[in-house]
Amino acid sequence: MTAWGRMQFTEMKDVERATIQVALLKYCELDTLDGVVAGVLEKFTRLTVYSGEHLGGFGYKKLQSKILLFAGWL
Repeated sequence: MTAWGRMQFTEMKDVERATIQVALLKYCELDTLDGVVAGVLEKFTRLTVYSGEHLGGFGYKKLQSKILLFAGWL
């Protein structure tokens, strides 16, 4: 929140303000993606508990790896 407060209450050049804005938007994007992936992984974890480590013929670890790879975390 420091960056946001700085943008609101500090005199700065337009270039500096734009740089902070881009960084904050990227942070929000990654934070949202993290929440979505965490939610999806939690649901898969719950499903695998009830399905004996298999989900539609795919092992949980293999499916988890594919999700993380898709998210760019592997």
